Amino acid sequence: MSTVPVFQSYEKILAEIKNRVFHPAYLLQGKEPFFIDKITEALEATVLADHEKSFNQSTLYGKETNIMNLLMAARRYPMGAEHQLIVVREAQYLSDMEKLEAYLEAPQPSTILVLCIKSEKKLDKRTKLSKLFSKYCVFDSEPLKDYQMKRWLDTWTRDQGKTLDALAAELVTEYLGTDLSLVVNELTKLFINVKDPYITARHIQEHIGLSKEFNVFELQKALGARNFNKSIQIAHYLSSDMSGRNHSSVLIGALVQYFNKIMLTHGHKQKDKEELAKILGVNAYFVSEYLTAIRHYSPVDLEKVFGHLKYFDLRFKGVNKGGASDDQLFIELIVNILKN
Repeated sequence: MSTVPVFQSYEKILAEIKNRVFHPAYLLQGKEPFFIDKITEALEATVLADHEKSFNQSTLYGKETNIMNLLMAARRYPMGAEHQLIVVREAQYLSDMEKLEAYLEAPQPSTILVLCIKSEKKLDKRTKLSKLFSKYCVFDSEPLKDYQMKRWLDTWTRDQGKTLDALAAELVTEYLGTDLSLVVNELTKLFINVKDPYITARHIQEHIGLSKEFNVFELQKALGARNFNKSIQIAHYLSSDMSGRNHSSVLIGALVQYFNKIMLTHGHKQKDKEELAKILGVNAYFVSEYLTAIRHYSPVDLEKVFGHLKYFDLRFKGVNKGGASDDQLFIELIVNILKN
């Protein structure tokens, strides 16, 4: 399954679970916790009826679990139910995990064993253990790319009974990035306050802390036009809440995405607006902004910008930070970008 795009693989697994097609073993691993949590939640909600769970559903933790006890539990028969479900969270901390190999060669048919590894370090695909898991279900949970966010947003909001218009979806992606847990948390709060099923950019601006004039989206636009005064004005506003929703990682991530798209525009500037919009993964409404930006930033300029972003990202994380505060660093970053 790891060769299948992450979102397609995720949807397939959820569809199987909904149709009660279960595998004896699941290996859910990778850096994006959202998909791992949702697959696990789907199994916990579907495999067993509520009255069956007390005897047949277990949640274990890798640091606290003895591998031999886990194997004994996995070989046990369910009580008054067709299946038993065992979820091992933080499974990367399991000692002697290779001892699962013998079990996976002939798993207990009534047991559904789920290992959750939320980590950059995944099981080596060359190992026998990984190959045995691949006989059943392996899901590699990787963060979505910018261009994949629109499809995910469309699907997720539709499941919530809502629809995001194109401009609203663009604002969400630009402002919140690809951190799915953050996006879900912010949109869930918005949906509680907004009863209208059709969500517009105005709703995003009003309910996700996006001032109409002072937000990261407007900062990008000002930087793209190399408007020094407006860029600094917006940067000062954003820097006043660096410990909150305008965390440095969110702002840096948004700027990296933005300047990546400017670099892409340089390579495809001869395309018509509709085609260029598809390449950039944005609504055609925004294409003119990127065409303006390439007049102000040459490819050489952009390389310098990426250098600034990398350097200040390290400083935000404490490398050579000195006595500078995050808000001071952010203003310094914006000045450096503009002075290129």
